[in-house]
Amino acid sequence: MLNIAPWILGDGGALDVDLCPGCWERRAHIERYQFACNALTGMRVLDFGCGVGYGAEMLMQAENHVTAVDTSDTALRLARSRRGHLGPRLTFTEPHWKFDPFDACTAFEVIEHLDDPKEFIETVNARHLIASVPVVPTVGFNPHHKSDFTVETFRSLLCSRFDVRHWWIQVLPFHNDPYVAVFHGEARY
Repeated sequence: MLNIAPWILGDGGALDVDLCPGCWERRAHIERYQFACNALTGMRVLDFGCGVGYGAEMLMQAENHVTAVDTSDTALRLARSRRGHLGPRLTFTEPHWKFDPFDACTAFEVIEHLDDPKEFIETVNARHLIASVPVVPTVGFNPHHKSDFTVETFRSLLCSRFDVRHWWIQVLPFHNDPYVAVFHGEARY
């Protein structure tokens, strides 16, 4: 198992926010879920790439029914052990492509991990999608990333199926260049 830092899981690369120091990266991850909690309330939400489940817990606390999935066995084990007791509105499971329809899907820092990001966008079975990706090159140094995006290529990918409701950029402290793009779209039916 790859060991990048003690708070990054080697099987999938998820950030263990519970162990991560109070740095920009931790705050940025939490900020994305806070945005989702403000936009999504009282919905059935698929948290795709849930990691250790901190965001799924936040979404549940915003009165959503959350199905949280991740391909990392370590992440799911940690999510279940830390948050599995929170009640029937929060479920952790392995991902598959045949989910029932959801009102919303979140996919934070996960699309760049997929073999076919376009297939994911085409098969998201939800009215709302809130997603983020790094918009700087990462494939060369992050072994879990399979695609690089710019702001324009990410927006183009998502706008192939979703109309933009909100769009914003996170920047690293003391930098003016985009680092992570966050998108909230509504499906065109």
